Amino acid sequence: MRRTIALVGVLLLLLVGCSRGETGPSADRAKQDVVGQQFYYRYQWGEGGKEWTVKPGQVEDLVIQERFTDRDAQTDELHARVTLKDDAQTVRGVLVLRYKQFEQGWKLESVEPRDGGPGKSFSFDITKNQDHRDSQPHPRGR
Repeated sequence: MRRTIALVGVLLLLLVGCSRGETGPSADRAKQDVVGQQFYYRYQWGEGGKEWTVKPGQVEDLVIQERFTDRDAQTDELHARVTLKDDAQTVRGVLVLRYKQFEQGWKLESVEPRDGGPGKSFSFDITKNQDHRDSQPHPRGR
């Protein structure tokens, strides 16, 4: 009896492990895929969109918040909270990453910021980096 239960447990683990491959890309894969991608985001009133092109080393964090996988259409849409940092600023927001599955695997098709949503006017929050602020000359020469 114990052998049967153990065998069933192993089979379930194998099935769960194999079915995972049918879902879309992992957070680590998405983190790599956004490098080189460009998107526009809003961050304050009266400003048009700002452009950000993700460079190597700028993705500090990426956490998948929601996933919408359509196995029939072979698509996967990830809503991922990201933190991107360059020398001057850090931006935080949610990117929508759309993937399509081909025989060679998943391919990133598009990247765009998710709307700020109810109660939030802007899609991304920006923080000026302290190091950058301190290294800039004061506008009045002080």
